[in-house]
Amino acid sequence: MRLIFRERLAPLAVLLGAGALLPAALLNFYAHKMVMFGWQVHFIGVGVSALVASLAAVALTIVGVRRNDGR
Repeated sequence: MRLIFRERLAPLAVLLGAGALLPAALLNFYAHKMVMFGWQVHFIGVGVSALVASLAAVALTIVGVRRNDGR
């Protein structure tokens, strides 16, 4: 069964709303406190992000090759 626009719009609106409200709420409650993470937290965060991006690039490349799509 094909979803109509309204059925897809509601979850998207909730996701976008949470994506806008959550950072604003965190800033409201914690902006007055200074937070310093160690270099290990930064290193692990950047490393995990780079690993996920690399895996996504490999997956997209594999799908593109299988579909013979060079874009």
